[in-house]
Amino acid sequence: MVSLETPLCEFGKPAIDFDLPGVD
Repeated sequence: MVSLETPLCEFGKPAIDFDLPGVD
C-alpha cells in the first residue's frame, strides 16, 4: 500500500489513489 509520505505511487498516479481498492 502507498505510504502517506509518498507523493506518487508506483503506478505514477497521485498518492490519493492509495484509498482505492486494488492499489497495494
